[in-house]
Amino acid sequence: MISIDNITVSYGENNYVLKSLSLSIEEHEIHGIVGLNGSGKSTLLNTLYGLKKANSGKISINQHRLTKKEMAFLATENFFYSGITAREYLSLFNSPDYDIEQWNALFTLPLDDFIDGFSSGMKKSLH
Repeated sequence: MISIDNITVSYGENNYVLKSLSLSIEEHEIHGIVGLNGSGKSTLLNTLYGLKKANSGKISINQHRLTKKEMAFLATENFFYSGITAREYLSLFNSPDYDIEQWNALFTLPLDDFIDGFSSGMKKSLH
């Protein structure tokens, strides 16, 4: 069993994504993680695998520390130029038939924010 005991993960000083999360994941079962874009799903998986360091708390498997040898992780990466906003990115594909504001009414992305700060789900919506 994987045990997550009171982990807290943040990006920056006060930008908490996971705060005091505790969870037990049983073996030989299929589990899913569901949540809104930006709710911390990818952060949780990155923390489990060790790509992101937890600020506090403990992750263990069968009562010993979880290591990369005991799991597999397939990361999904979308490529975006760094330092540009979502609106700037979408303008690269400008066409008379493409109305950025009309599409964004469906996706509700913060178009004037830098893509670097987007969650994985937000990046997929942008792509």
